[in-house]
Amino acid sequence: MPLFLLPDFVQEAIERLNRAGFEAYAVGGCVRDLLRGVEPHDYDITTSALPEEIIRVFDTERTIPTGIAHGTVTLLSRGGPLEITTYRIDGGYTDGRHPDAVSFSSSFKDDAARRDFTVNAMALRPSGEVLDFFGGKEDLEKGMIRAVGEPTLRFKEDALRILRAMRFASVLDFSIEEETARAMHQEKDRLTKVSFERIREELCRLICGKGVLRVLTDFADILALILPEIVPCFHFEQRSRYHIYDVYSHILHSVQAVKPDVNLRMAMLLHDIGKPATFSLDEAGVGHFYGHAEKSVALAEGILKRLRFDNASAAFILRLLRYHDMPTEQFYDRLPRLRQKHGDAFLLALLEVKRADNKAQAPLYAQRQEEIDKAEAFLREEAKKEPPFTLSSLAVKGKDLIDIGFTPSKRLGDALQFLMDAVMNKGVSNTKEALLFYLEANKDAYQIPLEIERKFLIAFPDLALISAQEGVRIFDIEQTYLYQEDEDITERIRKRKEGERTEYFHTKKRRITHITAEEKEEKITKADYEELLKGRDKTKSTIYKQRFAIPYQGRVLEIDIYPQWKKQAVLEVEMKSEKERLSFPSYISILREVTGDKRYKNAFLAKEFPSEETDE
Repeated sequence: MPLFLLPDFVQEAIERLNRAGFEAYAVGGCVRDLLRGVEPHDYDITTSALPEEIIRVFDTERTIPTGIAHGTVTLLSRGGPLEITTYRIDGGYTDGRHPDAVSFSSSFKDDAARRDFTVNAMALRPSGEVLDFFGGKEDLEKGMIRAVGEPTLRFKEDALRILRAMRFASVLDFSIEEETARAMHQEKDRLTKVSFERIREELCRLICGKGVLRVLTDFADILALILPEIVPCFHFEQRSRYHIYDVYSHILHSVQAVKPDVNLRMAMLLHDIGKPATFSLDEAGVGHFYGHAEKSVALAEGILKRLRFDNASAAFILRLLRYHDMPTEQFYDRLPRLRQKHGDAFLLALLEVKRADNKAQAPLYAQRQEEIDKAEAFLREEAKKEPPFTLSSLAVKGKDLIDIGFTPSKRLGDALQFLMDAVMNKGVSNTKEALLFYLEANKDAYQIPLEIERKFLIAFPDLALISAQEGVRIFDIEQTYLYQEDEDITERIRKRKEGERTEYFHTKKRRITHITAEEKEEKITKADYEELLKGRDKTKSTIYKQRFAIPYQGRVLEIDIYPQWKKQAVLEVEMKSEKERLSFPSYISILREVTGDKRYKNAFLAKEFPSEETDE
């Protein structure tokens, strides 16, 4: 295996540990992916060095004791955060998720023995040598997921591994080894100890895999534990010439048929769960499911809330469910209104749902694919002629509202939405004069979402001390700025990782004063993040930082650690008003306030980091 397969920043970290006399290897998922010829999303290192020795080895770099009790130190390298973990042996798992205690080892074999699956228990030297004590390479070649050691013990230790096995089998399109599969079925009830957030993360990745149909067929009993609402669909015959599958099999075939977007696949998983409750037979013995779309929406709403889906994704999925059974013909006679109400992006997604739904029906009705294709072509042609009426079509803009006296305490977004509704549904003319006159009588109904924030340059804090503060949350953040012509507006996307959970955000901010700004932030999907990333501002670099969010006296103190600085950091504090008085805990040493200093705004840091003031 060629040396260049490991990125430079990973090789450098390994070699630095080696020069200090310690073993060190790339480990886990990155090794599995490299052996498959796939570029890893991230890299981890395992080493014989103890946590305090890791910190000493990288004493000239920035390290964070993110999981020091379990042997993990995060190195803030210029290639991004890099987790380095000491070889360890896990103790008991009282809670069925986390080891009660760990002991450190000098042997990688001990460390590999505690890992979940053989394909994730291999290590790699920069030279290309692979350490494989449990047959991971062979299982990788066979396309098989196998538990390390005794499968039942692995799942008793951590029940989430049951879903992880299903996820790997789906995403990699692998089979699951017989004893491992048997233990998964046997221990599935342990999943009740796992948080809904973690279940959602695994389920979303599972349903986007190539092997989702096979995996959810073989492990329907495990899915039933997560989604009990789907159980009535099992073996429910549809008694209709349109269908060759029972309801559950139809659902799975439709999931497999739609493109691997989380929202689309979740919509297909839930689109027909209301069918059993709405089933009826006519005099000819033909089955019907009148009103099943609304019933599916009602059931799906509870599921999405239980699984902690963000509001935007849940609303999008529920809307797809509500309209998935709409006749394709309506895309012609109702298209202007549909475009106004939903927008082109949603309608294209709805056609994807209808296409997948049809592919999972009887082959006799495959000609409907042509109907859907024609509807899509018609929609795309209409979109070229005239865009749908949206907020950007309004004759009044946010600046116009500020000019007539709307203060930063009014919500411009709500006001503009109100005006859009007035044009579409109340006959108000889309002219600046008419809209401003209409709004004047209602202006008290709106408030602008504000961010009131002060920023301070602080001496580099004691990371172990702030990590130990009650309620502290630690995030790894990648922040990228998008191109914007308006200099008063900044637009950014964020990838934020907390532990094993990764979330994505899209934010627009307009500066009002040096302290106050309008800010609109929304959670987005990974697919949306990757699409927005294409519009990045190429004059700015991506910012990497570690954020410590610490509750203090009713506020949250946000300390940002940047790899470019070794002696200073930035503290941000959000306030309810500009006149609030601030106080700080003793472990924070303020150098000076930089609220109005453009050099310390993230949009400017993306271009150039100022020299450390402690060096001046």
